[in-house]
Amino acid sequence: AIAAYEQAVALDSSFVRAWAQLARARATLYWAAPTPELAEATRRAAEQALALAPASPDGHEALGAYYLIVPKDYPRALTEDSTGLAVASANAELLGQAATAETFLGRWDAARGHLEQAARLDPRSSFTAQLLGRVLLYTRRYPEAERALDHALQLMPANLLIRYTRVMVALLKATWPV
Repeated sequence: AIAAYEQAVALDSSFVRAWAQLARARATLYWAAPTPELAEATRRAAEQALALAPASPDGHEALGAYYLIVPKDYPRALTEDSTGLAVASANAELLGQAATAETFLGRWDAARGHLEQAARLDPRSSFTAQLLGRVLLYTRRYPEAERALDHALQLMPANLLIRYTRVMVALLKATWPV
C-alpha cells in the first residue's frame, strides 16, 4: 500500500487523500516495525495532507493516526480526530480512530458511543466490531461484547485476536456476576 500511495503522490502531489492514506499506511507499518525514519516520513505525509486541504477531514485523520501510533500522544490524536469529525461526523474510520484514542485515555463511554456509530455506518467492518467488543469486555458488558465479537467473527472467522477476545468474554462472563 505504501508503494502505491507513494506512486500516487509522485504522480499528483496535490492528491490529499493519497497523502493521508500514505501517512496512515506508514503509521501502521511503524506500529509493527518502528524506525526514526519511518516516524518522520509518517509525520511529513500527514502534515502535507493537512497543508493541502486544512478544511478536509483527511489531514486530521492522518495526523490523528500519526499521534496515536508514533509518539503515542493520545490527547493530541483525539484532538485531531475530533477536528476531523467536526467536518465529517459520518466517517466510520475516523470514528474508530477517535475511539481508539479514547480507550487509551480511559474514556470508555465516549469510545463505545463512537464505535456504535461507526458500526451503524459500516456494519461490515471487522475492526470496528472487534474494537467495540473489546471496549464492552473492558467495561464488563459481557452479553453485548459477545454479540459484537460474534459479529466480528462472522466477518473474519480466522482472526485470532477476535477469537482470543471472544474466549476472554466467555471466561469472564462465567466468573463475574453480570
